[in-house]
Amino acid sequence: GLAVIVTHSTLEKALLRIFREQHMTRYSSLPFRELQGLWAYTGLRQSDLRDALRYMFEQNAIDFQNDGDGLSVVVTPSGASLMHEGEVHLGSMLRDTRDKLSLHRAGQRQDSRITDGSTRMRADDHISPQ
Repeated sequence: GLAVIVTHSTLEKALLRIFREQHMTRYSSLPFRELQGLWAYTGLRQSDLRDALRYMFEQNAIDFQNDGDGLSVVVTPSGASLMHEGEVHLGSMLRDTRDKLSLHRAGQRQDSRITDGSTRMRADDHISPQ
């Protein structure tokens, strides 16, 4: 099969996505058994889940609690802000991609007068507040 290079960043994103889909916020908990089931849908291995949890725990993004039903994963306040950052980042990433695509298409037009978009951006940088 294909070798997939799985980075900490990939694992973190996968775990944060699950947390978001479960509408978890700070101090929300998710039973480990349930998390294993949800993780299966990511296409990553269960050993990757253990790595993700270890990494996120080291980042102080999650905590573990052991109640009567077994182990649960708890989102810490810093984990909750990571979840929020990820959402914001994803939004801006999609927007950037859309912008790049629009700019590229604009550049393809024969009647386009702007040959180099960077000159305009530099001009914007130097605009002093009125």
